[in-house]
Amino acid sequence: MNNVVFGRYQNKDTLVHKLDVRVKLFLMIALMVLVFLPFKAYSFAFLFLFLIISLVIAKVNFISIYRVVKPMRFMFIILLIINVLTIREGRVLFDINNFLVYDTPIYQTVYIVFRIIMLLMISTLLTSTSKPTELTYGIRFYLKPLTIFKINTHEIAIMISIALRFIPTLLEETNKIMKSQTSRGVDFKYGKFKEKTLGITSLIVPLFVSSFEKADDLAIAMLSRGYDSDKARSEYRRFKIGRKDVMSILLFILFTAVYFLLRRYTI
Repeated sequence: MNNVVFGRYQNKDTLVHKLDVRVKLFLMIALMVLVFLPFKAYSFAFLFLFLIISLVIAKVNFISIYRVVKPMRFMFIILLIINVLTIREGRVLFDINNFLVYDTPIYQTVYIVFRIIMLLMISTLLTSTSKPTELTYGIRFYLKPLTIFKINTHEIAIMISIALRFIPTLLEETNKIMKSQTSRGVDFKYGKFKEKTLGITSLIVPLFVSSFEKADDLAIAMLSRGYDSDKARSEYRRFKIGRKDVMSILLFILFTAVYFLLRRYTI
């Protein structure tokens, strides 16, 4: 878990890191919209390739993304079983004791799995190349129209930013608790189902206690420094849209045009 990059800023000198956070947020949201569009084979593969190239440019470790996806394999297996049992469409692949297995549920499961993986790739790309303070500014910028309705957008932005910031902290805390419980004889890997269930309970309870303690310490630290979400905020750093940001937007427009062109002429 120490190598998981999701939610953790990676201080590197890349083109993606240098982009304005508002541009990155816009591009990431647009990519998520494309991911949720109905499946088209070539356009879907083109989007996946674009994300891989973006991660390579941002110097994100693919092994870390694999470590995030790996715990989900049980969920993917359950999803495949449910689809096979409920979806009775498509071409018959094989017969198991007079139970027909069709290709449609398998294709849909693979599509959902790749969709989840791409969403994780997009989220990792954003959080590993943007500082929490930058994310707070970017989220607040896009929530600014809500101030018309007297909504405290800074409070929403700071909550989202803190939640993203604490993901790696909680993962590290989970790792420490697992090691301490393992030293006391709890077997998380090779024990019986009952032992694993008790082990998970012994993991979740101290993790919740630790989370509440950290949240309380953070609240006290913010109050001691005079933080007040209702007061007007000033910025010591001014964000400006530069040439690289404009070029990135134009490149994304070109990518989107090719993406929809592939959707038009493929199945």
